[in-house]
Amino acid sequence: KEDAFEDSQKIQLGRVRNDYVVDKNKKFIYQTNCTTSSAQFGFFSDGMKKFYQYFLNKYPEVFAKYTGKEKISIPTEKEDSIPVICNSMIEAIKLYFKEDYKNTIIVFVVPVTLKERQEFELRAMENLLWEQFQMTTKRMTLSEIEKNSTVNETSDILVNEKKVGLFYFRISSDSKDYPDEDSWK
Repeated sequence: KEDAFEDSQKIQLGRVRNDYVVDKNKKFIYQTNCTTSSAQFGFFSDGMKKFYQYFLNKYPEVFAKYTGKEKISIPTEKEDSIPVICNSMIEAIKLYFKEDYKNTIIVFVVPVTLKERQEFELRAMENLLWEQFQMTTKRMTLSEIEKNSTVNETSDILVNEKKVGLFYFRISSDSKDYPDEDSWK
């Protein structure tokens, strides 16, 4: 099982948030944090776009030196993170499953108890994935995945007999999100 799983994971999709601090005296940018991020971050934070735009306008020479580009753009209000993430999910599934992508589901890996913002984010993503792509989604805890998943002869992961095209983790680093032994398997 483990060898088949390792061989099948040639394509990965990750969403990473990087945080930076600008040293205006040295005209340099330091990376202070690198972490995975969820759609919620951008969905609730149009202010962050304005914040980054402020720094781009205030320190253009620092960003130019750091990136090697004269001009850097921040996504506009119309480029909301939820559609961008959902489109990325579908493109990743298409890349891996080709034309069979429509026969897959997306599993949202959730903690035992969702916080209100997580609930709102997932509802928005589920709606968009269904309305634009007719993609079925399912929410499951790690324990539920352990109890209801199998690996078929072509190394596809199946949940309740449906191929999983992508797992989207909305689980946190809080130990309460892992209430039983099955959560750790």
